[in-house]
Amino acid sequence: MSEKLAAPCRPRLAGVQAIAASLAGLLIWMSAALLASHAPLQQQERPQVVIGVVLDGPWSENESIRAEFENAILQLLQSRWDVRLPEEKYLVGDWTGSSIQNALNRQLDDPEVDIVLASGVIASTLVATRSDLPKPVVAPWIVAADLLGVPSQVLETQQRGVTVREFVSGVHNLSYISISTDIAQELRAYLEIVPFEKISFVVNRVILTALPELRQNLHQAALDMELDYEIIEVEDSLVDALQGRVDQIEAAYLAPLLQLSAQENRRGIDYLIEHQIPTFSLWGRSAVEKGIMAALALDTDIGKLARRVALNIQRILLGEDPGKLPVGFKRRQRLTINMATAKAVGVFPSFALLTEAELIQDVRTQTARKLTLLSAVEEAVSANLDLAVSDRLVAAGRQEVRQARALYYPAVDAASLTTFIDDDRADASPTVGQAGINNSLTLTQILYSDSVRANVRINEEVQRGRVEEREQLRLDIVQEAATAYLNVLIAETVEEIRRKNLELTRANLELARVRQQLGHSGIADVLRWASQIANDRRDVIESSALRNQSEIQLNRLLNRPLEEPFVTRETALDNVELLTSQPRFFSYINNQEAFRHFRRFLVDEGLAASPELRRLDASIAAQQRALLAARRSFWSPDVTFQASLADVENSGSGASLFPFPQPGNIDWTLAFNVTLPLFEGGARTAEKLRTLEELEQLRTQRASTAQKIEQRIRSAAHQAGFSYAAIKLAEEAYLAANRNFELVQDSYRQGVVSIIDLLDAQNADLTADLARANAVYSFLIDWVEVERAVGEFDFLAPAAARQDFLNRVDEYFRQKGVRLRGR
Repeated sequence: MSEKLAAPCRPRLAGVQAIAASLAGLLIWMSAALLASHAPLQQQERPQVVIGVVLDGPWSENESIRAEFENAILQLLQSRWDVRLPEEKYLVGDWTGSSIQNALNRQLDDPEVDIVLASGVIASTLVATRSDLPKPVVAPWIVAADLLGVPSQVLETQQRGVTVREFVSGVHNLSYISISTDIAQELRAYLEIVPFEKISFVVNRVILTALPELRQNLHQAALDMELDYEIIEVEDSLVDALQGRVDQIEAAYLAPLLQLSAQENRRGIDYLIEHQIPTFSLWGRSAVEKGIMAALALDTDIGKLARRVALNIQRILLGEDPGKLPVGFKRRQRLTINMATAKAVGVFPSFALLTEAELIQDVRTQTARKLTLLSAVEEAVSANLDLAVSDRLVAAGRQEVRQARALYYPAVDAASLTTFIDDDRADASPTVGQAGINNSLTLTQILYSDSVRANVRINEEVQRGRVEEREQLRLDIVQEAATAYLNVLIAETVEEIRRKNLELTRANLELARVRQQLGHSGIADVLRWASQIANDRRDVIESSALRNQSEIQLNRLLNRPLEEPFVTRETALDNVELLTSQPRFFSYINNQEAFRHFRRFLVDEGLAASPELRRLDASIAAQQRALLAARRSFWSPDVTFQASLADVENSGSGASLFPFPQPGNIDWTLAFNVTLPLFEGGARTAEKLRTLEELEQLRTQRASTAQKIEQRIRSAAHQAGFSYAAIKLAEEAYLAANRNFELVQDSYRQGVVSIIDLLDAQNADLTADLARANAVYSFLIDWVEVERAVGEFDFLAPAAARQDFLNRVDEYFRQKGVRLRGR
């Protein structure tokens, strides 16, 4: 290290000498301050630190990664050191081992460079295998350290009285960061997707040349998995490396091939897909997005890695030996499958894998059919079969009303009677012909009939009841569709939470393996986490099944094919205004007094808008008219006018069988008919009393229904008020449980707590996360119930109607003398 870094890295004085030096320094500083009290202050000079960077070669991501690393380093160190990363100290290789080694040598030999940052996978690997490092080196890109033969040691330190074991490089001046990768675990995941007996490792030739031990380690990894294997070396073209051998490849496992251009990488992936070769990536999720079939690891968090590099440089500048800095860097895992690629190569993952993995280009998530709450409800109202049945019932009822009103209008009947008699009877009577025709035309008009008038009115009221019954069904369908949609959101959220919990369990399994390597625990912890993974996978499968059931229910309500895929829009847990677009609603339920008056207002609104009550009102009106008709039947006659024309023709023996009518044979009749039943054996009295009892029954039923509606509104409002308040509490409980889990997990990593403590903390975190999701959606479902009980859905109403409702609430509160805080 250069002289300018010597001061901050010197060891502290000890004992009396340190105390004396400190007192002397204090006296000198005070004296200087007094002497220079009126002189301008001079800024303390910061030690200068120059960092030299080595990159593997040109790459599209170089600039973005460079910016992340520079920002993290400068933000952390600039206040104490004059950190510089000069442009001329950025050395870029050409993806060959010799060029990268030359760049490393130049930086290590450069007297102006204080710290070397090997910011490339190959550069990190090459420098990490060197033992003669004249200055500190940070190598942040060690992938699969166990395969690369990178040195490591276990270092024990005391932290707050606890012995902590950590992996370090053990090499003077070497600080590397090992991005955790378990090849055996990845191969097991690969085998779960597609069975194979031979694995083809596709690796950068530069690394294989620079690290001969890598071949042996890959051989051992395949041997441990009882697999045959081959190593395919890639230099400038993946397609060229695969030429002539694709027929022998069962499954390809690709290491990072960063030396390839984006176009060449795309060409290689297409070539593998064209030849139906399954592929698995060591790099992570981004490779799957580009067409690789699957990967277990998620992409490395560059921001987190950059902060770790900055912290390591800070510790080096403060005097710590780079060889004693922890090397572990946890990379999160989640199986990711590109479903389009899997289908193209003829691979169909099992249901267990599909429920656990993140699916890229999945048919279900790539579908063009997207549903929101509003679109789902509107589609249900327009397409639901139960509503279609009700529509037909209402349409048929309209014709019944027309049929009843038809009695108001004249009725015209035409009749024709033709008779034939034998010759003997015709000869016996000179007035009777052998053939006779009787034609008539009759007009009938009811002039007055209370029963007809009553029938029309009763049918009109019955029809009004049908319309209200249809409205009641519409509101029920809206509630059912909205609730079904929210249940889909709940199921999706629960499934996602359980997937994340499975990821945590996998991460804890990796921690258990590290603890076993460090001697913190034995194989029992590893086996316990493996068992927990099986249980968590079962929970994910169950959650997926519940989601499928929820989607089927919603599709039925929308009259869609029951398993037709769709994508939901509202998925955020913090979207509590999903239904109530007016935040003013919440001011009515956030305190006891306002909530009491708001419930009373909702009851008034609900009773006025209830289709159930309006349907009963129609039935009561019909029954009242029937009762009036029964009473009038004792004295009110039916009056009918009738007019008829008749033509009678008789033919004698030998006459034409079809004579034409003659004008002199036409008869006409006018008649008025008045009918009043005098005695029917008590039937009319019984009818009147029965109708009266049915009327009282309907009135009592209406009172009971109104009471039930009020109970429903008040109960639903109380439930919604509770579930709304529970949202914040559930969020606080989750934050506390999540923080506790992180602390316990960190303690477990350091060997301080047992697996039981971590399991309890993880279960508490999972329970709190599920409760948080359920709290939000429970409130939304409860609020749908409130709106159904009231008979008005806010999210379906136009803006003017919503504003009118809010104005009525405010006016109600004003009349009651209640002031809302914050309004």
